[in-house]
Amino acid sequence: MEQAEIKQITDYVFISAPVEKADVALIFGTKFDEPVYEAVKLYKDGFVKHILFSGGINKHTQENEAERMEKNSFEIRRTTRSDNL
Repeated sequence: MEQAEIKQITDYVFISAPVEKADVALIFGTKFDEPVYEAVKLYKDGFVKHILFSGGINKHTQENEAERMEKNSFEIRRTTRSDNL
């Protein structure tokens, strides 16, 4: 995939909008932790009641992305205060 295509997709997916309360935050599979931090912040700040992680086996790391992100979210929730995220 070309860099221009990646940028176009990123610009489309990562839109800016006011945060509103929701029942669930859906986090798509990724090898990056930034979405996990953002989801935990939304949870701790009372914007979402649940976090749902998706993802399969990462072809580079052989890790299950959803399981890794869930495990990381528990660690983040345990070790940080909301205002530090």
